[in-house]
Amino acid sequence: MERQDAINNGLEKSQAYSEYRHSLDLLFEKGRTTGNNHSESMMHYAKMNLQRMARWEKKYVPSDDVKEVFSNHSNKEIWLAITEGWCGDASQILPIVEALTNASSEIEFRTVLRDEHEDLMNEFLTNGAKSIPVILRLNAADHSLISSWGPRPESAQALLLEAKKNDVPHDVYIQDIHKWYARNKGEEIEAEMIDFLKA
Repeated sequence: MERQDAINNGLEKSQAYSEYRHSLDLLFEKGRTTGNNHSESMMHYAKMNLQRMARWEKKYVPSDDVKEVFSNHSNKEIWLAITEGWCGDASQILPIVEALTNASSEIEFRTVLRDEHEDLMNEFLTNGAKSIPVILRLNAADHSLISSWGPRPESAQALLLEAKKNDVPHDVYIQDIHKWYARNKGEEIEAEMIDFLKA
């Protein structure tokens, strides 16, 4: 499948962030998350992610200066996030992107599930891996790709790569990355999204 066809198919099945969040809540009530793995450990991740998203949605407010950057953007675009409900990085990132894009009347933020759109995911691998979230910046008129971002801020990615190089256990480095998100308070995500917008 051609990249543009994969993007168009993903957009056709995409949801607004609010719809995505509501669907995650409904799935969790049924003891499920997105994808096919509904194991106890996966549901533990899903529960933590819902709590993270709710926390960001409640406390993160872009500054007036940041809002102005987005409100002054004049090109109609769609930002499409490839994600899953069990993805910890997505739970830390997507609520901030939602708040930022809400400041613009020209940007529509949508989400699509990775495991239901393998052709799309395969076009945006990170070092050969299906790492998420990945955000695609698209021209609203013809859905052509402007640029892509992901799967996490540069500092968090560096933490991950260093941990893997030193054989740090998975559970340990995942905790370290989430501690980094909490300490950073969304500042690096915000800065990278501004750069993403201006690229």
